[in-house]
Amino acid sequence: MEAPDGTRGAFDDFFGDWYVSERGWRVLDVVREVADEVDATPAQVSLRWLMEWDEITCIPIVGARTPEQLEENVAATEVSLSDEQWDRIMNARYNPEGDLWGH
Repeated sequence: MEAPDGTRGAFDDFFGDWYVSERGWRVLDVVREVADEVDATPAQVSLRWLMEWDEITCIPIVGARTPEQLEENVAATEVSLSDEQWDRIMNARYNPEGDLWGH
């Protein structure tokens, strides 16, 4: 799969290898499931998941190109994830053998 021209993926082979992968699709599926459960967008759930990661200090830098995208991203501060939902997203990063996908 090739990234669209002008996107981050078009400039960096690592992006495609890391995110456009079995691991990336699996994580996206879980993020979408959780988004449906909490009545939020996948972007909001992804940002909230990053903000709640206790082991790292993460202040997501969003790449909003429109006021609507910025509003959507800021609304991530109002999303609540249960421990179970957060763990499901974290666990989607690992293959069935318990190894981090792609490593």
